[in-house]
Amino acid sequence: MNAFVGLAIVSFMAVFEEIGWRAWLLPRLKDRLGARRAVVVVAILWALWHVPFELSGILHIDGVSPTEVALVVPPGTMAAGLILGWLWLRTESVWLTAIAHGALNNWGQYAFKYMKDSGSPKVDIIVLSSGSLALLILGTLLLTTWSWTERFENLAQ
Repeated sequence: MNAFVGLAIVSFMAVFEEIGWRAWLLPRLKDRLGARRAVVVVAILWALWHVPFELSGILHIDGVSPTEVALVVPPGTMAAGLILGWLWLRTESVWLTAIAHGALNNWGQYAFKYMKDSGSPKVDIIVLSSGSLALLILGTLLLTTWSWTERFENLAQ
């Protein structure tokens, strides 16, 4: 039950980020840079936007300094941004991207909870980095294999 309530709350809060990053900025950059480049640029900016949150210590891992967290977390945030950007371009739905954003945040919260229980900061960093790598692989595959005309061809039929 906690997971569902958490997903609903976090997804509702993510709507505001998604309005700014995916619904407002991404389409504007897409017109200038093309879809793939725009998704990558927005994902990088979004990851950098989260760095003060990591440096503040709000995102805390026992035994890991805020500086180390700020070096390890942004690649995962950027990778999540690739997936959310792809989803936005595919659906143009703030609600779907917000739910996906909330699901990624919930996964992260549960991962941090269990990492806290491991007792080893080095293991925690490896787990976090592994999750980031998995997201990066998925985001890259989505962006490189999806036909960018597919959405528009399906709408025309």
